Amino acid sequence: MKDEIKIVRVEINSSGSAYQLIDMVSELSGVNLSSSKDGWSWSISSDRNFNVANTRRCIDISYLQEDSVNIYRVKLLPRKVNVFLSRFVLDRLSTRLNISSRGLEINDIRCLFCSHSVESLSHLLFSCDIASGVWRKVRLWTDIQLPTFDDCDSWFYWYQSVQLSSGLKLRIYNIVAALVWILWKYRNAFLFDPSRLKKQVLFDLIRMYSYNWLSDIGHVNISWNDWLIKPL
Repeated sequence: MKDEIKIVRVEINSSGSAYQLIDMVSELSGVNLSSSKDGWSWSISSDRNFNVANTRRCIDISYLQEDSVNIYRVKLLPRKVNVFLSRFVLDRLSTRLNISSRGLEINDIRCLFCSHSVESLSHLLFSCDIASGVWRKVRLWTDIQLPTFDDCDSWFYWYQSVQLSSGLKLRIYNIVAALVWILWKYRNAFLFDPSRLKKQVLFDLIRMYSYNWLSDIGHVNISWNDWLIKPL
């Protein structure tokens, strides 16, 4: 059945309606209609087509400093780890402090591990006794002058400014990414299923994850045994 064209006539009975009509005609005067089918146009993409990568980058640039966009999206890491690291740098992880700050009532906002400080992201992953102990083991293992970091910003500033080869920096980045990832997994296991992950294996998991992430795409040229002894 052919499309029917319907003409709707509206009587203009006030000066307000007349002005609205004039405005509408002015707005439509620059519109060029065509016989082609309607479609969507994605304004943030140069070819006007939707693209996940461009959309992701647009979101990153909106929330992160330009130089941190590439740092926290390393292709050799699993996608879920990259998502975690993006939330980590933005302090968007569901710590007890963040949950409370959003107006949700919880019984206790103290750290699950030590119960001495508020469970902020900086405390949980950097200054809590458990986190400090893991960082200490990583410093001894890597055998470099890795400073004590107070939060994500201090870690990021050091990583950007340290004078090391790109290969060594890539390894350091993977080790630290594995460190905060494992600490967060341990925190969740401690909260929901304490039997799933033990404190004694955290350091071993960091070494295993960081090695696997590098070796999966051929970015590590040492054996597993040598990695356990001296990764850098």
